[in-house]
Amino acid sequence: MQSFFIRRVSSRLLIYKILGYLLLLLALVHVSAALVSLLYRENSMWTFIGSSLLTAICGYLLVYAGRGAEQLKSRQLFLLTTLSWLVICIFSALPFWLIIPDSSFTNAWFETVSGITTTGSTVYSGLDNMPKGILYWRAVLNWIGGIGIIVMALAILPALKIGGMRLFKIESSDTSEKILPKSSSMSAAIGGVYLVLSVVTAITYYLCGMSGFDAITHMMATVATGGFANYDASFGVYKEMPHIYWFTSLFMLLAAMPFVLLISFASEDYTLWGNLAVMLFFYITFAGACSGSTSGGLKIFRIQLSAMLLIKQLKLLIHPKAVWSQKYGSKTVDDQLLGNVLAFCFIYFASIGFIALMLSFYELDLVTALTGAATAVASVGPGLGSIIGPAGNFASLPDGAKWWLSLGMLSGRLEILTLLVLFTPAYWRF
Repeated sequence: MQSFFIRRVSSRLLIYKILGYLLLLLALVHVSAALVSLLYRENSMWTFIGSSLLTAICGYLLVYAGRGAEQLKSRQLFLLTTLSWLVICIFSALPFWLIIPDSSFTNAWFETVSGITTTGSTVYSGLDNMPKGILYWRAVLNWIGGIGIIVMALAILPALKIGGMRLFKIESSDTSEKILPKSSSMSAAIGGVYLVLSVVTAITYYLCGMSGFDAITHMMATVATGGFANYDASFGVYKEMPHIYWFTSLFMLLAAMPFVLLISFASEDYTLWGNLAVMLFFYITFAGACSGSTSGGLKIFRIQLSAMLLIKQLKLLIHPKAVWSQKYGSKTVDDQLLGNVLAFCFIYFASIGFIALMLSFYELDLVTALTGAATAVASVGPGLGSIIGPAGNFASLPDGAKWWLSLGMLSGRLEILTLLVLFTPAYWRF
């Protein structure tokens, strides 16, 4: 009993230690924003320095508290993953709150969550005249969120068997409950590809006519498929330079490889294209892109597996005693995995329905409530309608609605079940 208690305390101490290291890395990102502000001679430099110091101090204290911790078990990954995103969002919201005039913490939190989850929804206007440091901060949140999402999807979630994600589990001879030993090497390889793609994208944008600053910040939004731009018109400001649109589409596709990217920047008000286009965009909101990309949504592989389950059920109606071997690529798909996918799809749409219901309490119309909830959970940016459509933003929504949408963005990026399991009593009995 004593050894069990010691192991449990040690594993939780390691969570503190990991969170501390994440904050120390985030403090360096604050410093980079301070350097941008210094380059453009902006007073916001001091705010970034202050937030960097606060973040670094808190990070050091957590690392110190977690000294001597042992190996983390996969069970603790549910808590670690959720806390990592929450802690990063809290400390990343400070610059928005302290620098942008009349910005409430609610708006700062919403913008931060939208950036980190690469959703791309915004509550701020007047971007054309904002300090360069803040514009850089918005872009860099997209960028670090994009790499974080890929690593989580390929190295963490498969170990948790979330909604069929074990199809993408890294092969290993280690069958213990420890974190997969190849996760670190996989993350390093992903990071290298992400960095190379980032450099190539920034250079291309600069050669296409963007300023150096715009090339770097728009690169960050592009490779993360995040959607944050430096102008109220978003990418529409480059409508006289259509070659940039083509390169942007290419780099977003590459950022999603080997999966096909299904969502894009709001460079134009697509609601003016007719009802068919609006309905297609609404469907794409739910579908999203593929696992392992920087994009959100239900994920294409779950749609494929759901279709596989439907076909199986239709065959069973004709041949009740028949047995079929089902494969996804080269991997055998058993009934348990299909059940996991079905359960995830249910909770996915139930989450959208619940958040839409909560938004309706704030007197939001049906289109705003439903599409707002869908875009939050799917992490795809603008919704539909005159308020949160591609020609608007989320600034006019009540604060309570912004908090519900923030919850939707976080839960969607955490694949919902990762967050939901923390609210079950059984999880804490270990």
